Amino acid sequence: MNAIEDPDIVHLYTKIRNNPHYLEVPSEMPFVESPLHTAASQGRTSLALEILRLKPLLGKKLNLDGLSPLHLALSNGHTNTVRRLVKHNPVLIRVPGREGITLLHYAVEKEDIDLLIYFLLICPSSINDMTVRDETVVHIAVRNENLRAFKVLLGWAGRTLNTTVLPWRNEEGNTVMHLAALTNQSQVIKSLIRYVHVNEKNLEGKTALDILNPENVEARKILISAGAKKGSSLVDDATSCENYLKSTMTRKESLFLFGAYLDYGLSGNMRNAFLVVVVLIATAAFQAALTPPFWISHNGTTPVFPSITSVYNETTSTNSTSTNFGENTPLIAKTSVIMNTIAFSLAMGTCTILTNAPLQKLLLPSLALFSVSYAVLAWGIYPGTEGQFNLVALEVLYALPIFTIFPWKIIRMKGRIRGDICYGYNLDAVKYLTFRSAFTKLRTPTESDG
Repeated sequence: MNAIEDPDIVHLYTKIRNNPHYLEVPSEMPFVESPLHTAASQGRTSLALEILRLKPLLGKKLNLDGLSPLHLALSNGHTNTVRRLVKHNPVLIRVPGREGITLLHYAVEKEDIDLLIYFLLICPSSINDMTVRDETVVHIAVRNENLRAFKVLLGWAGRTLNTTVLPWRNEEGNTVMHLAALTNQSQVIKSLIRYVHVNEKNLEGKTALDILNPENVEARKILISAGAKKGSSLVDDATSCENYLKSTMTRKESLFLFGAYLDYGLSGNMRNAFLVVVVLIATAAFQAALTPPFWISHNGTTPVFPSITSVYNETTSTNSTSTNFGENTPLIAKTSVIMNTIAFSLAMGTCTILTNAPLQKLLLPSLALFSVSYAVLAWGIYPGTEGQFNLVALEVLYALPIFTIFPWKIIRMKGRIRGDICYGYNLDAVKYLTFRSAFTKLRTPTESDG
C-alpha cells in the first residue's frame, strides 16, 4: 500500500493477526473496558474510528464505571475525537451512560455551546432523551443556570416544532418553569410563558408562583400577568379531571373528537380520496357560476329571467304541453346560486381542514381569493348583491375550519405531553389523551408527538 498508515492502526492489525478475537466482546459481558474505550479516552482518533468501523457495537458498550467510549473521550477533553466518532455514527450521541446521561446532557452541563449545537444538528432527536431523574437537557440547562444553553435549546425547539419537550417534568414533578422560579431566573420565566402552563403543580402541589422568591418582583410580575396562581387557590387536578370524565360529552367536545379523527383516525389514502371529491365539487360549483342558470341575461343593470316555457317552446315542438314558471324563475335561479355558493364554500373549507399544517397557512389565503373570485362571478348574475355572496362565501370558508379544527388544535397545544404521565396531569392533558386514544394507541415516551 502506498498510503501512509497510522502507526496505531498498524499496531491494531498486528494484534488482530496474533489474536483474531482481539476485538470480540462476549455478549454475556454487559460491561467491559474495550480497546475502543482505551483509544477514545486517550484521544487517538484514527484508531478509535477504525475500531468503531470494524465493531460498531463497541460504541454503545459501557465500561465498569457506566461510561461509553465517547463519554470517556468527552470527559477527557478530546472533543475532536468525539466529533469524528459521532459523525461516523450520530446515534452514539443518544447512548445513555451513568444515570442516563447522554453526550448532549454532558455538553449542556459543561456549557460547551459549540458542541451542543453540533450534536443537535447531526442528531436532532437527542433533545428528547432524559436522565434517570427524568431531566431533559432543558432541565439541566436551567438547573445549572446556563442561560446561553437554554436559549439555544429554546430556539432549536421552536424552529424544529418540538416544543413538547419543554413542559416535561422531572422526578420531583417540576417543569422547567418550576426550576426557573426556584433559581430566580426572570429571563427564563419570560421565555417559557408561551410554552409551559404557569399553574402546573409539582408533586408537592406547588406552582411556580409558590416556589418563586417573593423578593423577585420582576419574575413575580411576569407570572401574575400570565395568570399564575398559588397552588392552594387552584382546583385539584384529580378532582377536576374526575368530574370531567364523569360528565356527558358535550356538542363542543364532539368537535374535539372530529379534530382528533382528522389527526389520528383519517388515513392518508382516505384523506387523498376526500380531497379529490372536494376538488371536483368546487370545480363543478365554480363552473356553475360561469354558466348562469335558466339562461339569465341582463337588461342594463336589471336581470331578466325568461320563463322556462318560452325557452322550452323555442327548442321544442309547439304542440308540447309546458308549465309557465316565469313568475318563480327569479326565485328559483337565486336559490340555486345561493345553494351553489354554500356548496362551493364548504368544499373550500373542507380543503383547508384536510390539509395539514403548515400548508394550511399557505392554502387559506389562496382559497379566500378564489372564493372572492367566485363571489364576483356570482355578483355578475345578480348586480347589487355582491356583499351577500362575499359574506356567504368567506364566512363558510373561514367558519368551517374555525369551528371544527381550531378547537382541537387548541386542546392539542395545551394538553400535548409525553406518554408517561406518572408525575401528574391536568384537565387539558386528560382531554387531549382521551380524544387521541379514540383513534390511536398511546405512543411510547421516545416517540415524537405530531
